[in-house]
Amino acid sequence: MGAATRLAAALAVASTIFAAGCGDTEVDAMSASGGGASADVVATTLEVVATDHHFDLSTATVAEGVVPIELRNEGESPHQVLVVRLDDGQTMDDYLTAFERGEGTANELVTEAGGVNVVDPGTSGVGYADLAPGTYLVLCYLPADDGAAHLQHGMVEELTVVADDAVPEPDAPVGEISLVDFGFGLPDGGLSASGTYRVHNDGPSDHEMAIMRVDDGKSLGDVVTYLQSGFQGEQPIVFSGGAGGIEPGHDSYVDLDLAPGQYLAMCFLEDEATGKRHAELGMVTPFTVE
Repeated sequence: MGAATRLAAALAVASTIFAAGCGDTEVDAMSASGGGASADVVATTLEVVATDHHFDLSTATVAEGVVPIELRNEGESPHQVLVVRLDDGQTMDDYLTAFERGEGTANELVTEAGGVNVVDPGTSGVGYADLAPGTYLVLCYLPADDGAAHLQHGMVEELTVVADDAVPEPDAPVGEISLVDFGFGLPDGGLSASGTYRVHNDGPSDHEMAIMRVDDGKSLGDVVTYLQSGFQGEQPIVFSGGAGGIEPGHDSYVDLDLAPGQYLAMCFLEDEATGKRHAELGMVTPFTVE
């Protein structure tokens, strides 16, 4: 996640409004299902069951458009579903080989398309991916106990997007979230309303939004220590979903139903210019759900 001191400094900016929260977090499950689609019907949704360390996809082929994705975490570790489009001529093996040389090297072969950010074991989350026809990878970047990424332990699957009647954008989002270099613009009412939020990347870099509820009695220092350790030790947060990475000028959507408490929104994508995580560069925003 980068240097602990730099991440701590970014979090310290938020500390004046930090307070212990209460409750638990649960994200609404997607109402429509793409599972069980017959061979002659192109799926318009994607359901992903995550275990340690494997993805089970409801379908290997979906229609183009703004496709809702439900992640159900049936493993014992936090997991995410990030969707990236392989550049023409690239393969999954090319990506995995490049990843061995570094995340930045692998990212040169793909384009961010959205997804579902981190959820805890036994919970679920719904995000969206904006998909054009092509070949995509479904990935989990989170660190395993040995320091390798979950995708290096098998949490990577291929997804084909075909030209079909495009899946439309969700109707009437309850709020809009903007992503900039380096911060989050939340709606005036925060994220207390349950429903679908539009997420727009207003910055010149790719961005994501991971949402975490801070446990009662835990401090910002506890959060920094946990993240810096590679998710080792006592977990002081509840991973509550969020939006996967999206390109500059593009939209994504995320379904949220957040329990009352104190939260942090963060972006952990790697900055091309500095090699630092965006959270280290200040892309950390605290907020309260009443």
